[in-house]
Amino acid sequence: MVDVMMLKVFPEIISRMSEEMLGIDAVLGEGDLHRVAVTSFVEISGDWRGRVVLEFSPELSVRVTRKLFDLDLEEIPEESLVADAIKELANVTGGTFKSLVSQANKLSIPFYSGSLLEDRRQELCNFEFSLNGEPLIVRVLQNDD
Repeated sequence: MVDVMMLKVFPEIISRMSEEMLGIDAVLGEGDLHRVAVTSFVEISGDWRGRVVLEFSPELSVRVTRKLFDLDLEEIPEESLVADAIKELANVTGGTFKSLVSQANKLSIPFYSGSLLEDRRQELCNFEFSLNGEPLIVRVLQNDD
């Protein structure tokens, strides 16, 4: 069972991570679901089982990559570099959620997709953010079993 209070602090933690890792303010409640197209996620197993999913606009995924790898603003990163950057954010976000739920849980390696993924798991929560006008959606999905 996930503590409701933990769900209330999770978006604040995501906002702080965005500011510290990327130097970008994450404004809660302003995401645009129609513009997300890049997905990364991690699986959590143990006392609690589920998935933490991050969905980005293509523009934000490139912006994040430039920031994490200190690339020039005009440089267009290769998709493999974008995948690495997006997976790193999923790893950090998923690891943070895992530690809030239970230290006994384990985190998978992060996964990346250049498109949105359909997932039929129960959605525990989702948070929509705007990072300099670009959407970031964070979903926490719980296994049914």
